[in-house]
Amino acid sequence: MAAQARQAELGETDQVTLADFDAFAVIGVASFRAALNVYAACRGEAHAARGEGHQLVSDACFEAAVAGIVAARAPWWLAARLRTETKAPIAVMAAPMYAASVLRDARFGARFEGLRRDGDEAALAASMERAMRRLTHTDFSLIHQPAETLDSPATTKERFRSGKPVRAAAGRVAAPDVAHMNTAYGRIVLDRLFAFCAGVGGDNKA
Repeated sequence: MAAQARQAELGETDQVTLADFDAFAVIGVASFRAALNVYAACRGEAHAARGEGHQLVSDACFEAAVAGIVAARAPWWLAARLRTETKAPIAVMAAPMYAASVLRDARFGARFEGLRRDGDEAALAASMERAMRRLTHTDFSLIHQPAETLDSPATTKERFRSGKPVRAAAGRVAAPDVAHMNTAYGRIVLDRLFAFCAGVGGDNKA
């Protein structure tokens, strides 16, 4: 209801005719956190760290587990539902990698430090990439995070971080937001999306 009210305020419609569009893009369909969560319990063949307490599985199994987490969340459900309703090209893109300051983050810092210490940062980012390709097949165009925005295979350059703190419960200090990026990042991503749309062509819109 709040979204509909905002649309009305902006003079927009809450009704969309899919045939009016030549292409679609769904952004934020996945988060690197999905790969981190699987990595916390399992290691694939491509991963260097295989210590005690982690089950060793095939790369295919690891990637299927990551893909399963992504597919179970609302953003991917939206993309999948859209695919059933239109034959137009659909681009999908994951949420940006966490900002480089994640290494100092109370929630995820230790996990990223361990990932780098064990030499698995690039390998896990590659696992995430392959998991996304499992989901997209030929049904979607997968748009990658622009290389110029990356600080490392699994982190985004700090200058693209939004700078806004994460809301915290009463009595707690708000934490820096390492998951959301700023308008400079958005402009770069929009350039990629416009390039995708330009490749689609047609007389309608995207």
